[in-house]
Amino acid sequence: MMKQQHFQFKMLFTLLLVLTGFATTWAQNRTVTGVVNDVKGDPLPTVTILEKGTQNGIVTDFDGKFTLTLTGKTPTLVFSFIGFTPKEIAVGTQTTFNVQLEEDAKTLGEVVVVGYGAQKKSDLTGVVSSVNEKSFNRGALTSPEQLLMGKVAGVQITSNNGGEPGASSQIRIRGGTSINASNEPLYVIDGVPVDNAGNEGSRNPLNFLNPSDIANITVLKDASAAAIYGSRGANGVIIITTKRGANGSKMKITYDASAFVSQIAKGLPIMTGDQMREAAKRDTTGALLKSMGKENTDWVEAVTRPAFGTSHALTLTGGAKNSNYRASVGYQNTNGILKKTNTDRLNLALSYNTSLFKDQLTIGASIKTGFTNDKFAPGIGGAVSFSPTEPIYSKDTATKGFNEWTSDLASKNPVAELEFKRDAGNSSRSVGSIQIDYKIPFIDGLSANLNLGYDYQQGKRQSLDPIVLRGQRTNGGYARIEEFTRNNPLLDFVLNYKREIKSFGKFEVMGGYSYQSFAGEFNVFKGQKLLKDFRELSELGGVADSSSIAKEILSPRPPVIREKNKLISFFGRAVLNIKEKYLITATLRQDGSTRFGPQNRYGYFPSAAIAWRIMQEDFMKGATKTISDLKLRFSYGTAGNQDISNGRFVALVVPGTQFAQYQLGDNFYTTLRLGAADRYIRWEKTASTNFGLDFGLFDNRVSGTLDLYNKKTTDLLFTVTAPAGTNLTNEILTNIGSINNNGFEASIEVVPIAKKNMNWSIGMNASFNNNNVSFLEGNTDPKFQGYRRGGISGAVGNEIQILRVGQPVGSFLVYKHKYNENGKPVADLPSGVNNDKAMYEDTDGNGIINDLDRVAYKQSAPKVLLGLTSNFNYGNFDVNIALRGSIGNYVYNNVASAGGYYNRLIPGQDNTVYTLEKSYLETNFTRSQFFSDYYLEDGSFLRIENVSVGYSVSNVFKAGDKSANLRVFATVQNPYIFTKYKGLDPEAKDGIDNNIYPRARTYSLGLSLGF
Repeated sequence: MMKQQHFQFKMLFTLLLVLTGFATTWAQNRTVTGVVNDVKGDPLPTVTILEKGTQNGIVTDFDGKFTLTLTGKTPTLVFSFIGFTPKEIAVGTQTTFNVQLEEDAKTLGEVVVVGYGAQKKSDLTGVVSSVNEKSFNRGALTSPEQLLMGKVAGVQITSNNGGEPGASSQIRIRGGTSINASNEPLYVIDGVPVDNAGNEGSRNPLNFLNPSDIANITVLKDASAAAIYGSRGANGVIIITTKRGANGSKMKITYDASAFVSQIAKGLPIMTGDQMREAAKRDTTGALLKSMGKENTDWVEAVTRPAFGTSHALTLTGGAKNSNYRASVGYQNTNGILKKTNTDRLNLALSYNTSLFKDQLTIGASIKTGFTNDKFAPGIGGAVSFSPTEPIYSKDTATKGFNEWTSDLASKNPVAELEFKRDAGNSSRSVGSIQIDYKIPFIDGLSANLNLGYDYQQGKRQSLDPIVLRGQRTNGGYARIEEFTRNNPLLDFVLNYKREIKSFGKFEVMGGYSYQSFAGEFNVFKGQKLLKDFRELSELGGVADSSSIAKEILSPRPPVIREKNKLISFFGRAVLNIKEKYLITATLRQDGSTRFGPQNRYGYFPSAAIAWRIMQEDFMKGATKTISDLKLRFSYGTAGNQDISNGRFVALVVPGTQFAQYQLGDNFYTTLRLGAADRYIRWEKTASTNFGLDFGLFDNRVSGTLDLYNKKTTDLLFTVTAPAGTNLTNEILTNIGSINNNGFEASIEVVPIAKKNMNWSIGMNASFNNNNVSFLEGNTDPKFQGYRRGGISGAVGNEIQILRVGQPVGSFLVYKHKYNENGKPVADLPSGVNNDKAMYEDTDGNGIINDLDRVAYKQSAPKVLLGLTSNFNYGNFDVNIALRGSIGNYVYNNVASAGGYYNRLIPGQDNTVYTLEKSYLETNFTRSQFFSDYYLEDGSFLRIENVSVGYSVSNVFKAGDKSANLRVFATVQNPYIFTKYKGLDPEAKDGIDNNIYPRARTYSLGLSLGF
């Protein structure tokens, strides 16, 4: 354990030096030097050395060495380092010191942040995974969740839009537990649970937080760990702790900078112009060939680019005897590989902590604020569909020199779309808190904690399709403006009582109250027949200016919507530690949410967990040379989900759509109607059981965790068809069933090399998850087939997935295609008539092929997730490699199904021709076969996430009594992926590959300079 910690601190010396600071003073007497080692002779970096009774101090360098100018006449040096017993040495006449520090068994255990507190890792009974900055992913990262990709067993992180700069992510912890309610985990940032709802002003609501400001991320996975958050913990909890200063450290300034360039990592499987003309020869009349142009336009190349970006961060840290501070400012500008796409972000963070009255009163304050600007552009779909036989430009002045089809139903020139369309958003977000902790003097062990926090957001998004765009001449142009604000104040009050009973153990009891309200205001404008030829978004103004923008208002709802809901909670936790052998934890939380009616407003979420630290038993004393840690765990509990829209239990008056407006003269007025409501709608609840084993071998050179779990979600919230006559709408949100998730997780860390100048650690994790629908309302009806979902492009109303009892969530509903002896799918007749009996299996045996022959087949969620991290350093060099993989996930290739058939070549109005997808060369389909299982592909993959190489140098230069430390590094993200998937990217949201943003390969160079 000691060697492992030594390696970790050596790897992180530069960053830790920033946090702990250093100081020297002008010499009054003399200078002393020395080296600090552990009992095995290995040097200890970042050991704090203070001249007792003063603020004069220093920290050791990479090799454990130090130089300090003394100020007192009879000085004493104090050596301190986390995990080791402090040591004091009177200087006397000595000028050179060789100091050894011994491990402190009481403080060596890693402290892990959990809900409303912290615990030693060795004392945990629930399933908690913690990742610190040593193990974070590296490179050009824009949001906190990217730091975790592939790092934690059972956590799947998928970008919601491929490689889009600043894109949000979909996170699943131990599989999805919901359908219509959110599957996203709860985020808690420095004690403030934050709203993760998306907004139109920013691609990702978490981008306000600079990843370089984060010190640690903790994932609470089972109910014992997450139930303390009650109604919001069913999908797990991600606790983000930001960096702080260090008491007793002098001011430290650090500057970090990097520059990066991105390029498209994989091309699209679409035909060239020559291949299109070759395919057209199937038409023996030659008419198709004559309808095509003579070009070989690469539309993908025309809309993509090498994308450049930069990142800068300036940090100031320091502290006095009983206080510390940290301030940082960061700026990142990232271009996307699709032209015109961009995200830039300005981040500010400030924290201050102080203790008073001999540490009885502790006050901590922190603020994180971010300003983001996002530029959007049409997706890759236009480049996939516009014929490569056509040129980009023409001499037609009506289309401003771009080659366009005249039919409004035809695909649009994607280069013209980029040139004229405008779409941008901006947002600001601030999360802050003041935490006051008071140790009550007249009751030993009792403390009170008050946490006052807030989460405030505001933003705006504007989009403009000017009249010059093809397709807008008849509409007169189109404009959309959305503005929003959200304000979520928080109050937590917690009483905590700790007591140790000699010869028995210790216990801790915590009780608390939480109040959080959520208020939002949304202004929306949509209009066409613009009053002037707007070309730039700055001309539009805001929603308040809508009367001067357009003649026809299309907004389907009032221009201002105000929403508000509240959560009021009482919670408690008891922890019992008996002789450091037997650990018991019990929690209970009661939540009241205004999102449910009076009869179902309150939910109760209990949990219990026990653990047995086997290594503390007397019979294990003879095995300590081989087994260094061994602990068994068991937990059970429930958590809830209330993440749905407001007011679903009462029928609200809502506006009708633009197609149900009432005409009076030349004006059209929006109608009003009662919305859908289920007055008895109630919480989703997820019950979780977990068996776990923590182990360490050979002085923790090999350590790991094994977990076996089962989760069952009941009262599943889902939108279903409303019975006729019950609501003035065709759909209603209600509780309809249950879902099971069960699986196994393994995390192992191995330290093959732990020497003075060379260290190597390898972290591996794997998780296996089975998911299925166990119950649905209406399943007793023999005609009930389940609930359709998973919309696809190519035809209106097509859905490719099914929610059905006994099948995984995300199961695909397809025909079983028949295959020839050569392994190719049986094609339809050349005349374009479907010969369904020859192509598809008659699964119900009734002699005809119809919708009832579609079967639930495969699933979008992976069965196995893999992660691997290697950290190696030799001297001042370090090399870090991260890989992650997925096995058993299937992807519906909608790009192929929508474009891989011969009839795409048949000219439409004004001889419109679309691009053929290369799958046609294998299928030879004449007509579209959207529901064929041929388009279901194995999406299993192994991706090299990033490779980083760095070099660190201490004392690069000196200025007076200050010296500087430097680290330079190079990183490549997404250098390669191993997969059989033929489409653009096997990591497609919900398993449907349709017009996603191409993923980039990014090369970065950077430096970190501290002084």
